[in-house]
Amino acid sequence: MAYGHDLEEGKGTVQTPIAEHIVGNWELVESFRKEGGKWESTGTDDDRILKYSLRPDGEFFMVSSTDDETHLLLNKWGDVNDADHTLKIFEDRFEVYQLTENDLVLVSTLGDMKYKMHFQRINQEENTLAERMVGKWSLSKRYAKANGVWTETIGDYPLECWSDFTESGVFTTYTRWPDEEWKTIICGGLSMNQPVSSLTMFPENGKRDITAYHWKTMTTRW
Repeated sequence: MAYGHDLEEGKGTVQTPIAEHIVGNWELVESFRKEGGKWESTGTDDDRILKYSLRPDGEFFMVSSTDDETHLLLNKWGDVNDADHTLKIFEDRFEVYQLTENDLVLVSTLGDMKYKMHFQRINQEENTLAERMVGKWSLSKRYAKANGVWTETIGDYPLECWSDFTESGVFTTYTRWPDEEWKTIICGGLSMNQPVSSLTMFPENGKRDITAYHWKTMTTRW
């Protein structure tokens, strides 16, 4: 029987202080919803990824991937109550049904429905492409596509060109030429399609895809 389902309405071991023991990286392994007084599995999808990172400074980083689209989100967690085993993520309050060294079970209530999520602790050695994109990058090469073939373009490079991808989904790009400079900040969020390596930005006025840039890591401290 599924681990999260075994807990029923009772709580398993909850290590306290919760704020210390819950810090780390977690990945969803199973989830349930309560209908008609019974917990029912929401099903499993091998392609679905949901990872929570709860950091000591109160930052909450989430990686959500469904149908090959990966989304990143940065927010806050806190307001922990060790007496009733609850905490807040975003503005939502969760009950902590289980918290051990390697297992975390959270329960949330939405209207008349309850949802239960069972996470297991993970390391961060295997990141999604979207996670690996986070950081500051400088332009190293450019390509033009002709007759279905990408060919490197030579010359006419800017004096400076870089892009910055953040965990919160903010994309900043800067280009400087001898007589002008351009800077764009897009705050609507980012998603990454890993199989085709396609990055999608969501500015307020629409959607824009980036699929054909070649970047190198910028190692200079900013």
